[in-house]
Amino acid sequence: MDEKIEIRRLERSDLNTSAYKQMIQSLFVFGDVDKRLRYAQWIFLENPALKQDEGLPIYMCLVDGKEAGQLAIIPVEIVLSGERIRGGWCVDFFVSPNYQRRGIGKKLLDAAFKDFPVQMTLGQTDVSFELFRSKLNWVYNNNRLTTYKSLLKKSLIIKYLLTKLGLSKGTPGKVDKLDRLDFNSGVSYETVHSFQDCQNILRGQDINSKSVSGILRTIPFLEWRYFKHPYINYTVSKISLADKSCIHIVWRVKQNECWSLAVIVDILYPARVSAESMKSSLEIFKRTITKMGFEMFECQTTDTMVLQGLCDSFVSRRENGQRFLYGMHSMDACPVIENEKWKLYAGDCDVETLDF
Repeated sequence: MDEKIEIRRLERSDLNTSAYKQMIQSLFVFGDVDKRLRYAQWIFLENPALKQDEGLPIYMCLVDGKEAGQLAIIPVEIVLSGERIRGGWCVDFFVSPNYQRRGIGKKLLDAAFKDFPVQMTLGQTDVSFELFRSKLNWVYNNNRLTTYKSLLKKSLIIKYLLTKLGLSKGTPGKVDKLDRLDFNSGVSYETVHSFQDCQNILRGQDINSKSVSGILRTIPFLEWRYFKHPYINYTVSKISLADKSCIHIVWRVKQNECWSLAVIVDILYPARVSAESMKSSLEIFKRTITKMGFEMFECQTTDTMVLQGLCDSFVSRRENGQRFLYGMHSMDACPVIENEKWKLYAGDCDVETLDF
């Protein structure tokens, strides 16, 4: 007797059911289920890219009525080689061991492609990477986030070396936030609490350019992403330079057992900003957070403008981050975008929320 395979897109009301809670428990065995449910409500239902009249962007595969796998999509708007397309991040992609090697993963992706024509993934397992890249022909092209890390004070080199050698665990330093700092010649750093100042920057996004691809920034997206996260607090810093240009840096505080880190997750800047202005802004930011007491600075991006502005020294390093893949329902029509033409940040894909 043939199996009955059904792909079902969940309804909004399913998010509050005991069945969905049990699914969360099975996928995130060691996590706080209620916390994860609140996160799911934010990332899916409160997401401005989700249309008001559609269900949850979560797809479940049932085999003879039993759950065999699921796929969730974080909706976003994408600019892909000059074309504005609805898309999303593939997350929580799971096929039960009892139902693997039966094409269920592809069926889930095909169902999601009907609603989200472009899909992306970051940080796949080797098994998932093989599925996406070799079997489904998704685009890889050596695309990875670059992770830049830098110690902010030379006096911390000894602490760093002792920590790396395992001779000291160290303790994170105390930090004090600054809302404003003025430098010479009209240069300033200030904390802002709205993205309204970014209207001209967002309006200047060269959406029609075939030389740039990435997640489309809008005021609703930025407000939702950085001011409404249920568990993480972000700071939005505005760097004003003498040439009247402004760059907005979104960052968060992160501490481990050794360091107090300031982690950049997004940067908003005018389309025609100079490389020198970007370098100056990042230097002002580093000087300010050093004054606050931070010991380490970190940034994850593929944006070459930003990476070129981050000066290397013997207390900084760059390393390859997570693998990035994207695909379309018809791969024959999917453009191959060179890595330097993708503007991708940690905040685009929510990677920094995985440890909330």
